[in-house]
Amino acid sequence: MDVYINQKRVRLRPQQAIGKGGEADVYRLNRTTAVKLFKPPSHPDFEGMVEAQQGARERCGTASAKATAIPPVFA
Repeated sequence: MDVYINQKRVRLRPQQAIGKGGEADVYRLNRTTAVKLFKPPSHPDFEGMVEAQQGARERCGTASAKATAIPPVFA
């Protein structure tokens, strides 16, 4: 799957998955960076689950606002 990070297209492969949960999947981007992708309401895990789909809508909006408020950290 392709995602955009800092306006750059990045391809994430299933082999990069390092964690899966009810609200998001986590992928290893490189040795020092992981990417947490919140599942959208259309994710297959939420098929036929109206409440879960609504929760995903709310999380995606809230997570986006929180992420832009966090300053980047450089080691």
